Amino acid sequence: MGVNWRQWGKEAFDDARRMEKPLLLSISATWCHWCHVMDEKTYSDPKVVARIEQDFIPVRVDADRRPDIDRRYNMGGWPTTAFLTPDGNLIAGATYLPPQEMLQAMDAVLQSQDDRGLWRQRPLQRTGVQPEAADAILAEILLAYDTVYGGFGRAPKFPQPYVLRFLLEEYVRSSRDELREPLVKTLREMAEGGMYDQVEGGFFRYSTTRDWSIPHYEKMLEDNALLLGVYLDAYLATAQDEFSRVARDLCRFLLGPLRDEGKGVFYGSQEAHQEYYLLDQAGRAKLGPPPVDRTVYVNWNALACASLIRAADVLEEPHLAEQAERTLAFLLDECTLTSGPAYHYYADGPHLAGLLEDQTALAAGLMEAFQYTGKEEFLHRAEGLIDWACRSLWDDEAGCFRDTQESLLGPVWPFMENAGAALTLLKLHALTGEEDYRERVGLILGNLLARWKDYGYMAGELASALRLYAQGSITVVVSGPKAMELARIARREYLPGKVVSPGEPSDEDRALICVGDRCLAPVKTKEELRQSLSKIRTEPLRM
Repeated sequence: MGVNWRQWGKEAFDDARRMEKPLLLSISATWCHWCHVMDEKTYSDPKVVARIEQDFIPVRVDADRRPDIDRRYNMGGWPTTAFLTPDGNLIAGATYLPPQEMLQAMDAVLQSQDDRGLWRQRPLQRTGVQPEAADAILAEILLAYDTVYGGFGRAPKFPQPYVLRFLLEEYVRSSRDELREPLVKTLREMAEGGMYDQVEGGFFRYSTTRDWSIPHYEKMLEDNALLLGVYLDAYLATAQDEFSRVARDLCRFLLGPLRDEGKGVFYGSQEAHQEYYLLDQAGRAKLGPPPVDRTVYVNWNALACASLIRAADVLEEPHLAEQAERTLAFLLDECTLTSGPAYHYYADGPHLAGLLEDQTALAAGLMEAFQYTGKEEFLHRAEGLIDWACRSLWDDEAGCFRDTQESLLGPVWPFMENAGAALTLLKLHALTGEEDYRERVGLILGNLLARWKDYGYMAGELASALRLYAQGSITVVVSGPKAMELARIARREYLPGKVVSPGEPSDEDRALICVGDRCLAPVKTKEELRQSLSKIRTEPLRM
């Protein structure tokens, strides 16, 4: 006996109105241990099931497949248990509820007339762009830094790749030891502790303890793809060989249990299985690996592509870029409309077109492929995705992007996704020179600055966008018979905000480096290019 879950959609809300019943929304995930426990205990309890059937319209949503719904109603973790009015307003919510607490919660909801309408909140009033706000975010990051064990905050402790990325960028820009120490210590503690699978590779989702010793054992494609990029660039910036080793292990993990070699794509996650991960290699072989969620998420696959292309340069492993190109081909052919947006996920076909994060993540992955290969088609497809988002998701009143084109409940203007969009638009501006992209970034930053304090130190991606907007991208344009060799040198140097692109055909080797609207004299040899890039790193604002 169990709950007869319904799909999220107009029909469920129409029935709720007609029958005058609230909705019970369960937001779950395949990798979530406590979601499975709640299904086995609470949603299999006869009293709970009978009460739901009598008084509620039960709706089940997968958090990964419907991030737009998860954003609106998540109560701080998974499973999320939310009670909604027939108009979609939040009445009350919780995370895991055992059977007796679930019965009490349902009683309280039925007696309550609370209709807060949290989803109706409009974006806060815009401010002007304040580049100095990046300093305030950096101060929050350093305040949250755990000087004993690394990381940020206490427990549970998450990897925070966007915070680490901003710390890395700030260290490279300034060479300040007080920024290097939290960066290096955190990356080292995560890789040497229980957060990292020392047998098979791959980071677990988070640590339940402050010292990284006891992880929550699911492995997510998104986390590992983002952390791969951080470890690669941290290796270049700090010359810590162990970071290179971790990056190589992460590549093997991504191309192992999470890889569909037939389609050339990546699966979403591998489930938590504590008994398995406490065994050595021989014991694991006998037990068999934890199940894998075989859903193909477009945004996460695009993140993996961007990091693998980066790894191809940093680790000098060209086959990694070839694997990423295979993935991008699938995403473009099977998960993207020719004249429209990318879908969110693929499971026996593509589903849910037009979410903001898929357009920006796929565009970013395509731009990495363009820089690596010089193939104009990658850049054109990136432009197409962003242009669609600007036409279909842009909100002039708010000065930022909505999360989706269509919603039963009205728009949301997501903070994190707009910060990511700002970085993608700045990179596209650097590669194309199209000023509209940069102008939109100014509006986005004005919107996000009005609400960044709600996110505190976790606003690292916004801080990265603020710095890049204020200082300008570093563009390296290469041409001549040895253009690809020059491009490879330029790509392998780590500088925040750097892009590399082919120039006009020429019989003479040349690399032109510009920071914003300021350019150095052209260089002709690989050694001159290295010296110029080194100069930018040490004297970025005094050229």
